[in-house]
Amino acid sequence: MPLSIVDALDNLELSKISSAFAKKKIPLPATQDQVLIVVKKKGKLWSLTNLYDKMKHYTLEKGDKGITVTLDAQLYCVPRPTRIGQLSFTEGTLINGAISILGLTATSKVEISSSKGLAVAADLDKALTIYKPKFFQLNAVQSDTGIEAVKGKGPRLSVSTFRQPENPIKEFRNPHVYLNGRLYFLGLEGESFVKISSKGFDFWLNIVRDTRIKLGTVDGKSKEQLSVLGNFSDVKALKAAVDTVLDYELKLNFKELGKLQLQTQVKGNVTTSFDGKNARVQFAGAFKYKSRSYNIKMAMKADAGDVEQLASLVAKEIEKAFAELFKSAEKWAKFVKSGGMEGVDTIGDTAKVLEKTFNQSAEDAAKTLRSAGHKMSDIGGSLKSVYQLDSKDMKSALQGAGYAASSVNKFVSSSYKDAKKEVTKAAKDTGKAVSKASKKTSKKAKKSKKKLKKAFR
Repeated sequence: MPLSIVDALDNLELSKISSAFAKKKIPLPATQDQVLIVVKKKGKLWSLTNLYDKMKHYTLEKGDKGITVTLDAQLYCVPRPTRIGQLSFTEGTLINGAISILGLTATSKVEISSSKGLAVAADLDKALTIYKPKFFQLNAVQSDTGIEAVKGKGPRLSVSTFRQPENPIKEFRNPHVYLNGRLYFLGLEGESFVKISSKGFDFWLNIVRDTRIKLGTVDGKSKEQLSVLGNFSDVKALKAAVDTVLDYELKLNFKELGKLQLQTQVKGNVTTSFDGKNARVQFAGAFKYKSRSYNIKMAMKADAGDVEQLASLVAKEIEKAFAELFKSAEKWAKFVKSGGMEGVDTIGDTAKVLEKTFNQSAEDAAKTLRSAGHKMSDIGGSLKSVYQLDSKDMKSALQGAGYAASSVNKFVSSSYKDAKKEVTKAAKDTGKAVSKASKKTSKKAKKSKKKLKKAFR
């Protein structure tokens, strides 16, 4: 309560006091025949009894930041309506007091109905934390939205043995035993109801969200469906699983090896345990691409909220799975042949990568391209262009790749035939030119000789 009501408490100004209680959603009459206030220490300590509402008794104490209000321990038992002097007591049974659960304390209100049963409502004094706040923490929640956590304050304990159809919280309308609050679990966040039973404390949380991913060579987006289901018997023993479905649209950039665009779905789960000393978090999942299955396993940090970044972490693991596959030139070339990579569009592009990135010789490149499913004629054409092979080296490369000598000779004869014709033609043209030049030189020499003879006659 605000310090501004100190004077009102000292002077028994019930209208101001009632207004302050109302702001905390505690109904309190504003007349002296329904409220009793005793000033125990002026300006410091007061007692207040709500005569109208089952004689509920409060202690108010001034502190540095405000006035602390405590609902005192109390037993109210009235089997039937009773009147004593000017005081009227409505039928009912009520127990107010403190309750301890998992080491936390809460001021509780227990209502007992002879025809229905009992109901308990209590707010724990601080957040319920297991291991560390980023591992598991259940805070109070803003009741009207269920979205905003009230940090530093604990969840609400609600118990009821009978139906309460008018309760604004759906989960509290039927008989139940719940802790309700804003749950932070491994980086995930949402309103959660913790069910209490003889088997312990069961909690769950469902989250659907869209995530944008941009991690250097990984770009894309993911739609996540996360379902948390867990149990703890006390603050030193917790087990939980997060069932995950991640729908991806990704572009992976492998530089010289090309760019891979893929749409895929990763199904898996995050398993979590805490034994009072050690917390373990692991993810295991799998996805398919072009009929091939890929498995993902990774350890995660228990106190870093890694599950909040699950889509990005798994996307990076997808990239690693393909990067591992592409360490093999043969597997990469087969992948390219299936049409999976942008930027490596022709067999010539593939041959260039085999030469420059994988440092393969012409013979090794021929073997790789043959293994990928390319035809000999296409392989020969790409090797001739990329490796600048002559007919002899071409024969060696293709035969080294396992092609029959007859097939290789036929290809080389056909492939290098035009080059032979050009060489032969060039040689003939050179010979003709030399012969013509020689004849001209001979004629000139004869003419010079005749001129000399005439000069010496």
